Amino acid sequence: YRAIRENANVRVAFTNNSYMSHTDLNSDGALDADEEVIARATLPPGVTLTNNFSDDDMSFSSRGIPAGGLSDAGTVTMRSPGGQEYSVVVSRFGRIRTQ
Repeated sequence: YRAIRENANVRVAFTNNSYMSHTDLNSDGALDADEEVIARATLPPGVTLTNNFSDDDMSFSSRGIPAGGLSDAGTVTMRSPGGQEYSVVVSRFGRIRTQ
């Protein structure tokens, strides 16, 4: 949604316990001084994130589809200390679903 609204690429980067999204006006995959942080969060202790995106990040183009094509399609999974899992799947066409 934000990529379309801002008419700019939006990058989402993941670590094992946090994520950050920002506009990526020059499509370089880095947060630059003129780019806006959209969301940033650190997960509670014991909650982890895993993903199968290349370089632990993905970008949406200004059209709302993965900017990197197949390399930006994938899944990010949040896992609680008790073993519960929640996954977000991004298709190569930009469709997002949860499981």
